[in-house]
Amino acid sequence: MNGLGKLKKEYMFDGEKSYLVVSVPVYSEIKHYQLEMLERNNIEPLIPLTVQRFNEELRLYYEITSKIPIERVLKHRRINAEEFEYIVMQFARLPNELKDFLLDISFAVFDKSYIFCDPLTMKLYFLYIPIPACESEPDSFRQFLKKLIIDDINLMDESSGNLLKRLLDVLKLETFNAEILAKTIITDETGKKEEPVMKPVKEETVFRQSQYAVKERNDRIKTPDTNRRTAIELKYPLSSYLITAFLNAIMAAVLILSFAFGKNDDAVSKFLGIVLVTAAVNYFAVTRLFSKDKKIQNTSDKSSNNKRYVNQSIKIVPKISGFKQNRLSDNESAATMAQNDSKTGCEMPEKPMKKYIANEKTGRLYRSEIDNSGCFNTVILGKRTGNVPFLQSLSNPMNKIIIDKNSILIGRLQGSVDYVIDNRAVGKIHAEIVKKGEEYYIIDLNSVNGTFVNDERIVCNTETMIKNGDKIMFANEVYTFTV
Repeated sequence: MNGLGKLKKEYMFDGEKSYLVVSVPVYSEIKHYQLEMLERNNIEPLIPLTVQRFNEELRLYYEITSKIPIERVLKHRRINAEEFEYIVMQFARLPNELKDFLLDISFAVFDKSYIFCDPLTMKLYFLYIPIPACESEPDSFRQFLKKLIIDDINLMDESSGNLLKRLLDVLKLETFNAEILAKTIITDETGKKEEPVMKPVKEETVFRQSQYAVKERNDRIKTPDTNRRTAIELKYPLSSYLITAFLNAIMAAVLILSFAFGKNDDAVSKFLGIVLVTAAVNYFAVTRLFSKDKKIQNTSDKSSNNKRYVNQSIKIVPKISGFKQNRLSDNESAATMAQNDSKTGCEMPEKPMKKYIANEKTGRLYRSEIDNSGCFNTVILGKRTGNVPFLQSLSNPMNKIIIDKNSILIGRLQGSVDYVIDNRAVGKIHAEIVKKGEEYYIIDLNSVNGTFVNDERIVCNTETMIKNGDKIMFANEVYTFTV
């Protein structure tokens, strides 16, 4: 993109939304009618724009909240066949959608760092800067798309092989244009073609989204609890039953005493009177002691399976009295192996204690009398790789984010990040931690609720150095950084 590097660009947060701000000098070559078109219309494939004038420059505010640069998504994620087709179709539709608003595709920015997407649906959002100095070359659209398909998109399987071959063939054509590209995408294996429905834009986009949208796995598949499931039921307290029984016992005693010591001529009237009083007492007990608001929760633990899941927090930590817990290796494989050892480890064969002779002084069994031939050998854990930096949760110290790569993505969208935080307040792809030399930096990826370092919100898409002991907060999830 010619001229884009010369423009002043910065990121900012206004208290509610994140913005990419492009500052442009005021001069006559600016396509002012295009700026007005962008401001007054919600053009679906473009990033929403707000324009403000400060002295002799225009500031273009592109709202990028919850939008992730496609460069980061493709770097950490493999694309399936439906996603691949949906991505390419959005590029094919872009020129015609811009023409509907009298916009020229040559002013769209074809740069992976400035093409944003929703990582859940892979819907793309393009940056449009109507300045002749930033106008792209005539063949830039084709060259960018060719490089994206060949070098940047990592396909998950071979099911897109036929489409990939057809796309590469059509990109070589001298008569290449967006309409031919769209026809190529919807061409089936038999070679039969159907004219793509290019209009209306909104209906076609909704159709494509419904066909190719990727459902969020964290919402669709809930990770089972590794320890216990709690069944909650409501029941009346024991005191309600005891009070009712006590009142009925008193009325029964009164009835017996009245017949034993009273006169026989008024026995019927006494009986009826006591029955009425008993009914009134029971009515009081039912309405007052057994009302819905008197119910209390009764919790009972039901054991679940012992299967471990990556990045899942341990909610129940056993406490063993008289045992000093040693700190194990931070490597997750060691933790997993230790748990597997607890399920499949050696078990001593049961033998009657009378067969063993105990030392009278110490009470211990003689070594020669103990047979360990049936026990498995001790599992040798992997060697320590040194001090690996990590983020440790304050709410659950057993929950750690191991930083063992030069780039770690953190968020709640499973399959698109390296570490999953199961919290709706955390963004789909919330933040990235990168290592440069011996230093570590954290980058907020336009999250809604923000990333904080030592209680101060950091600027989105900007590297912020973190040091040992710093408090890192993703939305409302708090961690401490340890090197």
